[in-house]
Amino acid sequence: MAGMRKLKGRYFARVYIPQPGRERAREKLIGLGTDSKVMARHRKREVEIVEDEIKAGQEFVFSWENDSRELEHKQLKLSKAVERYLKARCGDGLRNGTIKIYETALKDFQRVAGKSLPVDQIGLKHINRFKTKYIGGLSTHSMNIKLRAIKTFLIWLRDNDLVNSVPKIKMLNTGKSLPIYLTNIQFDNILKALPKLKLKENWRHYAEAFTFYRDTGLRLSEPFYGVINGDFLTIEADTAKGHAQRDIHLTAEQKRVLLDMRTRIKHKVTNNGSSVESAIKHYSRVFQYACRKAKITGRKFHCLRHTAAVRLYLVTRDIYKVMKQLGHSSVTTTEIYSKFDVRRLEQDFPDLVRYYQVPRAANPEKTVKINVSDTDLTDTRFVAKA
Repeated sequence: MAGMRKLKGRYFARVYIPQPGRERAREKLIGLGTDSKVMARHRKREVEIVEDEIKAGQEFVFSWENDSRELEHKQLKLSKAVERYLKARCGDGLRNGTIKIYETALKDFQRVAGKSLPVDQIGLKHINRFKTKYIGGLSTHSMNIKLRAIKTFLIWLRDNDLVNSVPKIKMLNTGKSLPIYLTNIQFDNILKALPKLKLKENWRHYAEAFTFYRDTGLRLSEPFYGVINGDFLTIEADTAKGHAQRDIHLTAEQKRVLLDMRTRIKHKVTNNGSSVESAIKHYSRVFQYACRKAKITGRKFHCLRHTAAVRLYLVTRDIYKVMKQLGHSSVTTTEIYSKFDVRRLEQDFPDLVRYYQVPRAANPEKTVKINVSDTDLTDTRFVAKA
């Protein structure tokens, strides 16, 4: 039940709002618009009618605050709703990178729809207007990321009874394009470009780091947030994109490179004042510099992960093994790596052909696999001249 408090001669209703993770509730004062204790008690009962909804984050215009003299929902503006949503998602324990994606997408949406737009008026016309504005300057993949963020926000509004319904948002058609990987020649050319860059650190470290990523298939930040357990790097569920734990086996060389990478990141953060995320992204930036120097276009750092998946599938022909290595929650996501022409892959990765045999029999497409469960695919041993 709401309490009552008098401040500077005026009465206020006191509503205590629980705060997740904290023992003490937050006090919200609602002005009762009177200095009469009798009238204040009467108006406090109106507050108590919607007290549970106030605790859930809803806002109201009370009968003594409007001309209609009736209790009404206060129109929640888009900017205020976004602020409340992002705060709630931070409380859900999402990673900073995910929160940043939501924040950027909703900031762009506010530019189109207007910060003062009441959330209960958001409709399909605002979604279409958003698509029209940004579809030319962003890739289909980037557009879909933003649309999913907006859709998640609108569903949150509905689930918290802040709107009655949400417009149906259709993702853009991405087609059936295959992942982009790096052939042996392209990868070697990128490594050869490293000595030509003006790097503050020894270029050989980046050659080892890029090889590490290409052979493990780890995402950019996973080596730094995973836990080393003996010969395995454990990507825990709370830091994994798919929210499922997985273990990545490390060779002695890979473990050495990983520890070196972590030491350098710690040095950048401690001595240079860099943020952890910025220090980690430095590997991606150096990769892009090397690609430009090697005159290789259309390749991003994430292509190293695609390359690892394609190479592993070529050797094992086991899509479930690839799924486990990448940490996908569904094999459907991983199956795209099995769509490449095998003969093309053999040309792009001739060093891997030795791990299996294709018999010259009546059925030339049939592959006889050997045991590759402990196979280390770190077969490219690039050594550049100083």
